[in-house]
Amino acid sequence: FFLCASMSSLLSMAAPVTAMLVVARSIQGVIRRFFMGRRVVRCLQADAAKKERESSPQIARKDLIRKLLKGIETGDSEAASVVSEEKYIQHNPQTREGGEGLAALFKRLSKTNPRVNIVRAYEDGDFVFAHTEYDFSTRNIGFEIFRFEGNVAVEHWDNIQPRQGPNASGRSMVDGPTESKDIDLTETNKKTRTLFRDGSSHWSQSREPTLIPIREKRFVATQP
Repeated sequence: FFLCASMSSLLSMAAPVTAMLVVARSIQGVIRRFFMGRRVVRCLQADAAKKERESSPQIARKDLIRKLLKGIETGDSEAASVVSEEKYIQHNPQTREGGEGLAALFKRLSKTNPRVNIVRAYEDGDFVFAHTEYDFSTRNIGFEIFRFEGNVAVEHWDNIQPRQGPNASGRSMVDGPTESKDIDLTETNKKTRTLFRDGSSHWSQSREPTLIPIREKRFVATQP
């Protein structure tokens, strides 16, 4: 009798435990399906975004950078979306890595009523170069370099210096053409620029005349 009573007691206790296990498994299944569903939704959204990018007109990288730099003036954090969150390498010591760092910087700078004038912007291969005027209570000239992978910027260098001038030739730091011309001469001009760089170094050491083909009447020096 005692044994039967014990078995009956155990069975009565096991029933709620079994029910709890069934409920727990059901909840676990719901949670698993929920997260699987979220992954599926993210995959579908990523695929849709990719198809939209492929079907929409390609935006020039330099225009993406123009929007990015103007974001300093407007405080538009969306302008930083051109920056890769995962890969972005920031060489400016005053800015944190990634688009989040830029978005925070833009928000902070926008409170100082900044002004950004993009004087010229060019792109060559995976690189975009921008020559800019910044007014953050003091006027500065910036030279920005961005390296791209696909449609996102993954690396950035810059050089900022106080605006000075005009120089002895009467030129400001931002004078000169703002649009590219003679595109067919790009490679030739690159070689000339390399000769200028190497020749300038050689001339500074040897004091011999440089052999760089410079048209003196058309050569514009903007260095202050």
